[in-house]
Amino acid sequence: MKTETFKIFYKDGTSGTITIENKKLEQNGHFNIIEMTKKGKITFKNITGSMGIMENTYYKKTIIKLYKQGKEFIGEDGQTHISDAFLDIDKNGMLQAFLICLKDGCDWETKKANILRNILSCKMFTSTYPLMVDHIMREADLYLQMIKRLQNREVINMEMEAAQQEMFWNRIMAEHSKFIRGLLDPTEEELFNTANDFGREFDELTLASKAAMDRTIPLAQVTDASLKATEAIRNFKAQGTQGLIECKIKSIIIPLLGDHTLREANHYLRLLKIFEK
Repeated sequence: MKTETFKIFYKDGTSGTITIENKKLEQNGHFNIIEMTKKGKITFKNITGSMGIMENTYYKKTIIKLYKQGKEFIGEDGQTHISDAFLDIDKNGMLQAFLICLKDGCDWETKKANILRNILSCKMFTSTYPLMVDHIMREADLYLQMIKRLQNREVINMEMEAAQQEMFWNRIMAEHSKFIRGLLDPTEEELFNTANDFGREFDELTLASKAAMDRTIPLAQVTDASLKATEAIRNFKAQGTQGLIECKIKSIIIPLLGDHTLREANHYLRLLKIFEK
């Protein structure tokens, strides 16, 4: 009997493995789950699964049903590609959702890293800046780490947290400025110069945040400067996004991207006002 083992990721952030009998998962039909593990410990053994794939112009839908001892064990119908994985086990040990993870990876961070590596090695062409791919990877990683800390009920040192968040978001604001600068039409010189100035200002604030983490300058001083700069760039982004919507600014910036950067500036402002207190 030929078996194949794949890595799987659990909803709580831990990982494990799944060993199945049928490798050809892209074909409709049955497959046998020999064993599943979590943190190296066996969670389920000897489960039969059937899988069907429905495709249309817009997406691939995977339908998976699992059976144990001839009876339907669980069903899952999700709009996703089968190369993604999701495994959710409730407190009673029951399998709630299941998708197969193929060897090309179900970890989206790994996929993004592969994309960035391919861009930098000239194996993939994209109109997106490599820095933007790295930018969204860091944002995704921050969110993932925050969720894990909440799950683990970690005690947070607010002063250190504020310094770390300010260093992170000042860098994000600097990169937003540089993305805007690079996507404007060359004739938009005034907007180009404004975006360039914001990029330099937030680069300096990023360094200042790091210095605050090292306790070489007061954090309150950095927070105050970051708050003023973020209010200014928020207004710049708001005016710019409105200008894009009204077709008054020449650029290759999608209005939704402008709105995205505006929402992140508002999010950072909310954090800074909390840190200020």
